[in-house]
Amino acid sequence: MGLTLLIFIGIVILILLKLLAILKVDKKDTQNKPFDLSLIALGSLVLNWTLYLTEFYVALPHKISEAIFVPVWFAVCILGFVASYREFWNNRILAILIGGLSAISSIIGLLLLAIGRM
Repeated sequence: MGLTLLIFIGIVILILLKLLAILKVDKKDTQNKPFDLSLIALGSLVLNWTLYLTEFYVALPHKISEAIFVPVWFAVCILGFVASYREFWNNRILAILIGGLSAISSIIGLLLLAIGRM
């Protein structure tokens, strides 16, 4: 088990604990359940990070991984931003969580794109 996988497992556990704490602490808004789009966006962000950190894209042939890596990465980030915008008036804490993860993912995606083109 590599160091990257251990870091990923730790990040996933922290995200799940934070999400659980957010849903438990926010008792006053029990009627405001998250939109389906927000849950799909959060799941897509976590799945994208899982595939990246477990080196799924490296296992694919080079031309296929080049063709799908960047578009999928930025599509998931855009989906996260849209879900965060729609969720903001319903459940602000979840919207901030999804928006923050999308922002971090887009910054890292741009960094990986820039390093890959060098």
